[in-house]
Amino acid sequence: MSVLHEANLSGTLWFKLDYEYNGSEATKETWTNSSNVQNITNFTWSNGNLVSKTTSYDSYEYEYYTDKLHQQADAYTLEMMVADVGVEIVKNKNLMKRIKYNRPGVGTYTYSYEYQFDKEGKVLTIIKSYADSDQKNQFDFQYQCQ
Repeated sequence: MSVLHEANLSGTLWFKLDYEYNGSEATKETWTNSSNVQNITNFTWSNGNLVSKTTSYDSYEYEYYTDKLHQQADAYTLEMMVADVGVEIVKNKNLMKRIKYNRPGVGTYTYSYEYQFDKEGKVLTIIKSYADSDQKNQFDFQYQCQ
């Protein structure tokens, strides 16, 4: 799969993400921009969940609620759609519990996720907490029958 983001109307400023998969699991992301700068991200999986993502300059570690199966409203999917590429590249087996981000020389940041469910077991709310801070973000979901 490839994703192209153009930053101007003439198409001269852009970046492209190319993904390699082992079955349904993404194993490698190659980021290339219009200046031909490239960055490689390697993905590591365990038990159907992405457990780490590593580049030459930073890394992510992931933890999951192993008793809660992935749903459409999942913290990792939310983070991917909002902050990353806007496309679901990774589909984990379970709901995201924690992300630990490390960038040498900058710091380590940990984000935790709690879920609230409706009576049918669908995610209604995700609460994102930041380690070493009282800051929290709340994401509420509504479902529409089709």
